[in-house]
Amino acid sequence: MRILAFLLLLSFTPLGGRSQEIVVYNKTETKSKEALIILPGFGDSKKGRKEQKRFFKKRGYDLYIPVYKDGKSLDNCVSNLESFYEEMRLKDYQKIHVFSYIVGSWTLNRFIQKNGRRNIATIVYDRSPTQERAPYIANKYLGLLVRLKG
Repeated sequence: MRILAFLLLLSFTPLGGRSQEIVVYNKTETKSKEALIILPGFGDSKKGRKEQKRFFKKRGYDLYIPVYKDGKSLDNCVSNLESFYEEMRLKDYQKIHVFSYIVGSWTLNRFIQKNGRRNIATIVYDRSPTQERAPYIANKYLGLLVRLKG
């Protein structure tokens, strides 16, 4: 029952209103550089982004935090990530590293199934087995509620 309440809360959490974060630390040619993409989850916050930018600034990666989430479907999330990947010319980097939270992980996995691995060298999934089931359960059992929200 607690899981159901948690999923209901997530289904009514606003997804929009956040801007993309793009931090290019060194304007050199991307072919010899590496970039980090962070795919935030539902708990994304301005404070969290500030800390992520502060931490990764000293690591030598260009940092990208796209707005990709779409409350209507996972397919839309994938399309948004595809557009972002092309628009930011991420294919030009030597290596891309991805840090993803729950919905970001689902999106990234479908992105790779559809487009191949491309230049993605590393993926770090931040989720637990219980959290991993949340999007599936929400889609299967709460799909109508999620669609009514939008």
